[in-house]
Amino acid sequence: MSCLAAFDIPGHRLHADTTSLSGAFEACEADDYDGLEICRGYSKDMRPDLKQVMAGKIVSEQGIPLGSLPLDGNMADSSFNQLTAQLLADTFGERMRQ
Repeated sequence: MSCLAAFDIPGHRLHADTTSLSGAFEACEADDYDGLEICRGYSKDMRPDLKQVMAGKIVSEQGIPLGSLPLDGNMADSSFNQLTAQLLADTFGERMRQ
């Protein structure tokens, strides 16, 4: 996304989506751990018996990946959409309003 902003490459249509990654993950038990929350959530691969993390991706209208984020296992798509909107606003600033 930084390249789009720096080189003024058009990005009129972007797509953001998430997917779940299920497995026999073990959460970090350290008190000062501030990383991903590995937990049960809405399992998109129909494995509610396994803990999961999520992955979010933003692509251009041509399908070029612009960003990918690891996400907590119970993050809703609506929360990722808000995160994406903020990330785009931080990257593109006023160009987002054009």
